[in-house]
Amino acid sequence: MKALITFNHPGGKNVVLPVARHLLRENSDLELDFVITSNLKELEKDFQARTKVF
Repeated sequence: MKALITFNHPGGKNVVLPVARHLLRENSDLELDFVITSNLKELEKDFQARTKVF
């Protein structure tokens, strides 16, 4: 199973890593890809590029 998670949050890795750790613990076959950014325009470009890959 694949998942793409995008975060636009000032907490950055302090928010992302606990969530990612929990998801990976609960789903051993999960391939996790995530983006951390505070730049909304960059997030939108990156999200579009990554969804084409999935």
